[in-house]
Amino acid sequence: MKEQILNLSLTNLIEKIQLGEYSSVQVVKVFIEKIKKINPIINALVVERFEEAIQEAKDADKMLSQGKSKGRLHGVPITIKECLDLIGTPSTFGMQSRKDDYPKQNDPYVQRLIDEGAIIIGKTNVSQLLAFFEADNPLYGRTLNPLNHRFSCGGSSGGEAAIIASGGSLIGLGTDLGGSVRIPAAFCGVIGFKPSMQRFYDFSRLSPNHQWELIASVLGVFGKNVEDIALILDILDGIKNPFNKEISLSKLSNYKNIDVKKLKIAYYTHDGLIEPISPIVNDIKNLISELSEEGFDTIELPWKNFEQAEAFHTQINTIDGAKIFVDNIQKGEQLHPFIKTLVPLMRIPSHQIKWFGKVAGFFGQKQIKRLSQHFNDKDLTTLQKEYENYVNSFNQMIKEQEIDIIISPVNSFPAYLHNSSRNLGSGGTYTLIYNVLGYPAASFPLENIKEISKTYSKFSIDLTKIEGRKIERQTEGLKTAVQIAAPTWQDEKVLTFLTYLEHKKNRTP
Repeated sequence: MKEQILNLSLTNLIEKIQLGEYSSVQVVKVFIEKIKKINPIINALVVERFEEAIQEAKDADKMLSQGKSKGRLHGVPITIKECLDLIGTPSTFGMQSRKDDYPKQNDPYVQRLIDEGAIIIGKTNVSQLLAFFEADNPLYGRTLNPLNHRFSCGGSSGGEAAIIASGGSLIGLGTDLGGSVRIPAAFCGVIGFKPSMQRFYDFSRLSPNHQWELIASVLGVFGKNVEDIALILDILDGIKNPFNKEISLSKLSNYKNIDVKKLKIAYYTHDGLIEPISPIVNDIKNLISELSEEGFDTIELPWKNFEQAEAFHTQINTIDGAKIFVDNIQKGEQLHPFIKTLVPLMRIPSHQIKWFGKVAGFFGQKQIKRLSQHFNDKDLTTLQKEYENYVNSFNQMIKEQEIDIIISPVNSFPAYLHNSSRNLGSGGTYTLIYNVLGYPAASFPLENIKEISKTYSKFSIDLTKIEGRKIERQTEGLKTAVQIAAPTWQDEKVLTFLTYLEHKKNRTP
């Protein structure tokens, strides 16, 4: 029975609880037992609610016995990212100084799931201050990638991806400002969905959304199949942004009504900045070839200016010296090595950072040189105008080419070795460009890596290429992934195409 429960989809599990085939208590206890088995190894779940969850499951069973149900998630266990407020649990962002920070109310998305009957069994690990692409911090420690423990699970929502990949949860919530849902999902071999920028606004208390609206962090969803993720998106749809009431939300329509074969596909495999390793490129090219043979209209994306997206993402997030992060660091706070490096950069003038970058470039550090030039020295008005021109140009290209779906890598690497995010950053612009554009985008797992990549085999003193060489030599157990994106407010097209990929994958022997 235990394995049967663990192997069910969320939608099937909901049905079986409603029909009385399984009690909520049975289900919750099975997932708690699974977590107790795997978590001492990977350290994904960092805040437990086991006793509370069992009691809530008993209450759920009692309601069902009386012919009552709270909603579409009645009696089902889920997990959430540690930064999302839940009464009775801390929201620390990996900061020791916030270990006793207990919120007075639930995050609006968390509350919506609870109102529908979900039972939250725990919260999952994050990068400190949600600031880099690993799940590691001095308070909770490091989360391991369940596919290969030498590698990180990604971040900042990495604990959520890891717990789902390990079978400790069927569905989970994360947040995404530059890839923090899609990158961990790709690293751990699950699906991660980032909605259109203003559809699911991130309400967490350290979110930069409360200061700048140009590039907003959003709530995202992790799962193992598309139908489960679509259910959660449908349940959460319509929660309005309290900081910008002028935004008129476009309600999600039924993605199953879209004819997938009529979607025009654009693709690219390299952003011109950080080259993906060959297994990722080859699997995406093979996918495009198969889609063309199956009758899809496919073209190579006619856009090359990805570096400007990286520039805007960096500039907007450093326009005030990243005060929302830096100002939350208390005196004497124990900091992760990445944060120790980052904080001083936020406190010195941008022209000094740029000078340092030029020096680093002289010594072969191309990525450091490039990123350092993006640290902001512009006023908000100028930056906003340039940003809007970029987004409008990209949208015009999409309109002229009649593109419905964009296929690309999620990252240049299938996963990062621990502590390598400081040299790899976001692994290219593949995820962050859709945060800049406000597009919905999702990560979908493809194949187990079988070939040995030699993309970074040549000698180099560039730290990015050195890390790349280390990674491609030990990728056993990891998977490739593909990113699927669509224009703003067209989230349904992403769900439709993900469903097609899922069916295609299940048909493959």
